[in-house]
Amino acid sequence: MALLYIDGFESYGTVNATQTDLASKYSLVSGTGISVVPGRNGNGLSFDSSVARALRQIDTTNDTIIAGFAFYTNNLGSSTTYPFYFKNATSFGVGITVCTSDGSIGAIRNSTALGSSANTGVITVNTWHHIIIKTKCNNSTGTVEIWVDGVKELDLSGVDTLEGANPAYHNAFQLRRGLNSGNYIFDDLYICDASGSTNNDSLGDKVVYTIRPDGDDTTDWTANGGGNHYSEVDEAVFDGDDFITTNTTTDQDIFTYADLSGTGNIVGVQVTSDVKETAAGKSYQFKHIEKSTGNTVCSANIAVGTTDWDGRVTVFETDPDGDSWTQSAVNATKFGIEAV
Repeated sequence: MALLYIDGFESYGTVNATQTDLASKYSLVSGTGISVVPGRNGNGLSFDSSVARALRQIDTTNDTIIAGFAFYTNNLGSSTTYPFYFKNATSFGVGITVCTSDGSIGAIRNSTALGSSANTGVITVNTWHHIIIKTKCNNSTGTVEIWVDGVKELDLSGVDTLEGANPAYHNAFQLRRGLNSGNYIFDDLYICDASGSTNNDSLGDKVVYTIRPDGDDTTDWTANGGGNHYSEVDEAVFDGDDFITTNTTTDQDIFTYADLSGTGNIVGVQVTSDVKETAAGKSYQFKHIEKSTGNTVCSANIAVGTTDWDGRVTVFETDPDGDSWTQSAVNATKFGIEAV
């Protein structure tokens, strides 16, 4: 697996970034100044305070990691700022800098500048830009590549991209505004590493679409409201009031989904569930499911491990029949959850 995480920011409400769903998927350094606003495609996540930061762990130990995202700012301000960072364990690793005096873009490791683009005016105000950063983590043979709107603006090799004595990989990322005025907006985010045989390099400019359950296929779990199961898990914004439950291993709830439309090449489908244990210390696990007419594919076991709602994701890089995704395959596939 190389495609690790995607987010189109479509399920986090309208203005309140400290609500349950965002906090279940990101560690919020501060909820102040984070809001959901119109993005490049549907919603975007806006940061308009220098203390506003959102961190997410990524399940990888590969030395190379790639992030792609759409980025918008309405004010470059007057100081160099840092909208995106990878992290080594608890330390800041390689990040992106924007030089607000000339709109150039650069790379930084924690607080050590690694290099900047020869071109100025790369980032401009009131414009959606697409940024890709790819970095190999190593203290002597590290690399950093940054593309903006399809143009490679930075290509560094033989640089130190490993912060301190941390393991030689980045396993988290942070979205932030940094030291600037105005607001930064992010949309259409993906994270990859260099493992596997597909999606193991820059994927170019991608758009993230969100679809939700619209019908029941298998209903072993118990619906909290006692009616249709899909209606307990189809809300546009997760609120923790509607849910399904089970105490029985192998129980499945599988749903049909709304059709996807208007897409190009599809590199992966991510299934996202907000889960919690009803009592501490139960060590519950579950699997995500993708199901076609002829095949059912389950993810590896996923630990719940918390009595607070927490977001768990699985990326399926092929359809249930083992083929590359197409729009028709997505529309024909059912997705769900199985208790372990």
